[in-house]
Amino acid sequence: MGALLVRCPSRRGAFPAAAVALAALALAGLSPKPARGGDDEARTAHVHARGDVGPELLRQFADLAEAAYPQWKAYFQAEPKRDRLPLEVDVRKDRDGFFAALAAVSGPAALPGAGGYYDPKSRVSFLYLQPHLSSSRLLVLHELTHQFQYKALQDDVPDRSPVWHREGLAEHFGSHRRVAGGVETGALDVVAIDDRPVQCAKRVREGKFDPWAVGTGAAPSPDYTDALALVETFLRTKDETLRKAYREWEKEIYKGGNGGSRFERLFQGKKARLEAAAKEVWEGFRRTWSVVYIAWDEEDHVITGRGMPWAFLKGETPVAGPNASVEAEIALGRDAAGGGVALAVRGPDDLVSADVWSSGRVTLRAKRAGAWTELASADLPGGVPAGPVRVALFARGTDLTVEVGGVPVLHSDGAAAGLAAADLPGAAGLVAEGGEVRFSHVKTGPAGAVTEK
Repeated sequence: MGALLVRCPSRRGAFPAAAVALAALALAGLSPKPARGGDDEARTAHVHARGDVGPELLRQFADLAEAAYPQWKAYFQAEPKRDRLPLEVDVRKDRDGFFAALAAVSGPAALPGAGGYYDPKSRVSFLYLQPHLSSSRLLVLHELTHQFQYKALQDDVPDRSPVWHREGLAEHFGSHRRVAGGVETGALDVVAIDDRPVQCAKRVREGKFDPWAVGTGAAPSPDYTDALALVETFLRTKDETLRKAYREWEKEIYKGGNGGSRFERLFQGKKARLEAAAKEVWEGFRRTWSVVYIAWDEEDHVITGRGMPWAFLKGETPVAGPNASVEAEIALGRDAAGGGVALAVRGPDDLVSADVWSSGRVTLRAKRAGAWTELASADLPGGVPAGPVRVALFARGTDLTVEVGGVPVLHSDGAAAGLAAADLPGAAGLVAEGGEVRFSHVKTGPAGAVTEK
């Protein structure tokens, strides 16, 4: 089961075509469950998606899961037998449809707070669309991770993998970044509204995460945050002894028996090392960007914002020093009014922004307590280019400069507008106005010291 994830069309690219998938299924002698009356379907070599969300979305979800299939196979070192394939996912447009689909297979009638559920009786993963598509994609991968694990290693017996383990793995594979030709799972720093990794880091830094208690079962009902924190600790720690013990523990639990007691035996004497590993992995973790307004997504390292009418993305690393800068290649969609980069960000109502507008105008503005003040503006000769244009904002003390396409176009002394040097340190930001804006090759930092996304 997946937690309720309240939180763009995808590339078709190099994924298998439906005809190839059907041929592969036929050759393998497999017979995926038919869709219910009126449902759309999408099929790949290992995945069958059905539901009432339209063929385009189902194709996106099926292709996404197909791209993840080799990563599941590599991690679990196994795959479902032929008679357990394809992986089946049923996607509904709302919660009522989700429960109606579950009722059709005599599934649970109540799942408080759940956005999805893998039903071991029908061997189908059920879910419904979340407010943001990145959350829906996460949920597809989350629930199909459960299904892959159950079918490949657990013979649909739920207690072989403790809750923290199976939910932590589902969250790990659900945290994804779409990349050229496939998907990168375990992408904790992806631009997304779901902030589970951030909560993991916060819990560790505040001393509220006890890996020994979670692993042994001494902690009652570990939540998804504890589950992801412990799984990622084992997957990312540099402590090779812990990593090897974890993989040995995984092999043992699939033989049956109590996961907690096996954990206690295999990690005996390693409690302090577990705590150190959790700090190693999580104490320094920061996402590059945090979503302030939810209309943000990422694909192949291109960040997309959709202003409704205004969308804002905040950097999580302070841009310190007397020479701060932020720059990005910005492409305005047909419906976009404008887009820009920001410095001195304290929050969505406190920043300095350099924006290019579809009208061909460039502005330098300061926002304080939610009120905008224009510091400088100019019209670009020839208007905004049809493709991406590089926009950069530099702050040298209170001296502000905007470059477009490598050419300085605006300059303002922030002090003349009431800005003090103390106002300018802060984070970077990205702004989308009135429609879709794409940001690529984003760089932030003091002059010459950049962090690229």
